[in-house]
Amino acid sequence: MFKVIGKYAPIPAIFPSPLLWGEEAIVRERFGNGVEDLRITNYMYPFRYPFSPAEVSDFFIANYGPTARAFQSLSDASKDFFKADMTAIWNKNNRVSDGTTDVLAEYVEVIGIRS
Repeated sequence: MFKVIGKYAPIPAIFPSPLLWGEEAIVRERFGNGVEDLRITNYMYPFRYPFSPAEVSDFFIANYGPTARAFQSLSDASKDFFKADMTAIWNKNNRVSDGTTDVLAEYVEVIGIRS
């Protein structure tokens, strides 16, 4: 989903990519010297919605900050493409075909202790 958002509303170069939090070397660099007991764990989170992937896209556009801000910054024509791309992501990863949406999404947990 972040790749779709970035396609339409790229993150300014001065901000580090949130997608790099799973890379140990980047995490160590961001935390700086003195980090020990660094643990990076990937998890899968089930996104389950009682409505279609298109409606999930609408939900994220209306309620999730990064998606809402990206959508609001676009021209009307680009908004249609953005929504189509968002819906395509949810459709592609949907594990059910009963009119609802069930998608597993990876997230990363980073725990570091400074000495």
